[in-house]
Amino acid sequence: CIGRGFRGGFRRWSIHPGKVEHNDGNPVPADQFSLRVKRNNQRQACVLTSCNDDNNNSNKTKQQEPGLFNNIWTKMNASCGTCYALFPRAWYEYNEPVPGIKICARQVSPVIPHNYKESSFP
Repeated sequence: CIGRGFRGGFRRWSIHPGKVEHNDGNPVPADQFSLRVKRNNQRQACVLTSCNDDNNNSNKTKQQEPGLFNNIWTKMNASCGTCYALFPRAWYEYNEPVPGIKICARQVSPVIPHNYKESSFP
């Protein structure tokens, strides 16, 4: 399970139910959303990640994770995405991260009747 932070980055992840790792410092390069499209035997791939190639940790990250940022992936333009929130639902729309493709990622927070405290947790 990979979750998003309040700025839209993929910051929360979990392998074991109930235990969530939250990374506000340096993002984990594997925490990303990737899209691969094959049309007419042509392949296009892009990735939405909160890792910044221009930051000081980029060389260290690339040495540790050589397969994550190779030349097949292009970075998705952040301006193609929009976040909408209407509790208990939220959704992210990406308009043409790859030409001719529109993606909508939806999420729902659980609502527990008569239990507003736990229902308000993200």
